[in-house]
Amino acid sequence: MPPNQNRKWEIDTGAFRLYDVDNDGFITRDEMYNIVDAIYQMVGQQPSEDENTPQKRVDKIFDQMDKNHDDRLTLEEFREGSKADPRIVQALTLGPE
Repeated sequence: MPPNQNRKWEIDTGAFRLYDVDNDGFITRDEMYNIVDAIYQMVGQQPSEDENTPQKRVDKIFDQMDKNHDDRLTLEEFREGSKADPRIVQALTLGPE
C-alpha cells in the first residue's frame, strides 16, 4: 500500500472507531448523531441549509453512505462514503476543508 493510501486508511479507521462508540463494528444513527451534535457545539459552524442541524447532517450522511439501508454503517461503507464526503473524517481529525 502506498504511504499516502496507508495514511488515509489509518485516518478513516481511526475516525470510524471514534464514531463507533460501543465498538460493535458498526456506526448507528444514534452514535453518529451524538458525535455530529458535539462537533456542531464545539465548532459553532454555520453549515449549509441542508445540514443546519445535526439531525439533517446525519440523515445526509446515512443517505450517502448506508448502501444496504440497514441504519448502520460498516467500516467499508464508511471508507467508501468518506471518499465522497471527506468532511466527515476532517471534522474529527481537524483537517482542512
